[in-house]
Amino acid sequence: MELPPLPAHMPLPTLERFASLESYQASREARRDELYVRQMLMQTTAQLAQYAPYEYYCTTHDGTASFQINHGACADVNWRESLVCETCHLNARMRFCMTLIRAWMQDDPVGQIYLTEQATFGYAWLKQRFANVIGSEYIHDEERKAAIQHYIQHITNDPHALLRIEDVTQLSFADNSLSVVGSFDVLEHVPEYRLALQEIARVLKPGGKLLATFPFLELDQATVTRAVVNADGTITHRLPPEYHGDPVSDGVLCFHHFGWDVLDTLRNVGFTSAEVVNGFAPSFGLFGGMLTIVASK
Repeated sequence: MELPPLPAHMPLPTLERFASLESYQASREARRDELYVRQMLMQTTAQLAQYAPYEYYCTTHDGTASFQINHGACADVNWRESLVCETCHLNARMRFCMTLIRAWMQDDPVGQIYLTEQATFGYAWLKQRFANVIGSEYIHDEERKAAIQHYIQHITNDPHALLRIEDVTQLSFADNSLSVVGSFDVLEHVPEYRLALQEIARVLKPGGKLLATFPFLELDQATVTRAVVNADGTITHRLPPEYHGDPVSDGVLCFHHFGWDVLDTLRNVGFTSAEVVNGFAPSFGLFGGMLTIVASK
């Protein structure tokens, strides 16, 4: 299923789309020279940004933004997780994702959007622009609940904002009720991620879309399970424990690094199409490596 067209006034980076590892590898081979030039452009941009800000157009707040790199750090730029816009506070990955959601919602501006996280600037940005946006967290500790609710109120500038609790493997939404689900670096922390994908398929309307990011093994077919939860609730680590930070904790255990087989899982649980999309648009502060999952019901 193709993405809906955008109005002429709304810029969107050209999307590269891949339905399988084989198609991705074939594209890389056919575009070897182009990809080499892209890499050279990124290196040159990083070097120049040590001396003067690099300006780009931020498609989330519809204005200019810039970034600068500390001297000597140009070899270590994470183009996906950095380039944080000083106005909307979103990094390149999230600006790319928010731009896609904004595009999809042009034909359904009052449709319901659900994010599997709430304590993020992405949630805050969507709340400011669309009427029906829901976010949630999965927390049981009362002290952490209070801290996260306070943080949500801060980033949304809404003293009445309430924390919502959802288990993504047992969502409370009705069947066929949501237009878009966004899940950004959450599913790797869900031991039973297949159940979560099944639930997301259940609650999306026909034609609804899932947009997801997570640690992705771009050259591997198989998903790697780093840890499992045993029947007694204990955890067995198959690989050294890996923890990812969030705004109000010391870190959350990562259970999976996903391979291309996640597309087959999405198709098996009820999505009619699933693909990996990438965006390369230096003028928008997007230098590639987005590798984001798009699935349509």
